[in-house]
Amino acid sequence: MVDDDPSYRTALVAILELEGIEVATAANGRDGLTALRGIVPDVAIIDLAMPVMTGHQLLARKQVDPLIASIPVIVVSASASVSTLRRHGVTVLQKPVSPERLLGLLRPSGRMNEHATLKGTEDLC
Repeated sequence: MVDDDPSYRTALVAILELEGIEVATAANGRDGLTALRGIVPDVAIIDLAMPVMTGHQLLARKQVDPLIASIPVIVVSASASVSTLRRHGVTVLQKPVSPERLLGLLRPSGRMNEHATLKGTEDLC
């Protein structure tokens, strides 16, 4: 999960971990890109408005990296600039996110792959 808001990150991680989902976190796009390459998770949850490297920049770099290009992405953002992402097949949830909606996407019956967990437990913040 890549989000610069520590309280939001902590809250979502707590919800996901209660459901048995392992979560690694990063506080900005640059650290998130490093985490994606190091962990290669089953799904990435990414905010758009972040310091150092934005979510848009992270997604652009992810798409050209063969190691991580195929990782499904859920964008969780308050940003209104999400229509382009939807056209490129990225799942977009507006903040504040309903935990039930997010969990629904991560469960086997959701749109993500059948093992939708974020591998690794280290906190990269």
